[in-house]
Amino acid sequence: QADMDTDGKGDVCDDDLDGDGVPNQTDNCMMMANPNQEDMNSDGIGDVCQEITGIIPVGAEGFMLSQNYPNPFSDKTTLTFMVPVESNIMIRIFDLVGKEVDVLMNRNVIAGTWEVTWDATRFENGVYYCSFYAEAVGNDGVMVKTIKMVKQR
Repeated sequence: QADMDTDGKGDVCDDDLDGDGVPNQTDNCMMMANPNQEDMNSDGIGDVCQEITGIIPVGAEGFMLSQNYPNPFSDKTTLTFMVPVESNIMIRIFDLVGKEVDVLMNRNVIAGTWEVTWDATRFENGVYYCSFYAEAVGNDGVMVKTIKMVKQR
């Protein structure tokens, strides 16, 4: 019965999870109040969320995760990422309340540009988060990034 914004609606049923007056489907940072939807770098992630969704700069040069496309999407969406060296990749999908709903990849890949498609046909419409973790094999290069994805018909 979690109720993050203490409005009396459980988070699973709450259409404004953080209580900032912006519906979850359009909120660019639904876990922290951001009523004006400030987004200085125009990356689609609210400024108040940048600390938890950005790159951890530990030798992360050359790592990249692009925003999924299309976004919003109806059934399938594609993620593109790049790694400069052989890396262990973990790509996980979370629902609006932070429950892991799918794992798209958990393996080593060689250096290069990669695409992975998420087939979300069995999932409800709504907001999902894709968490990307890349760790270079044999050195300290690490990248962690989270992007917001919207499924709608």
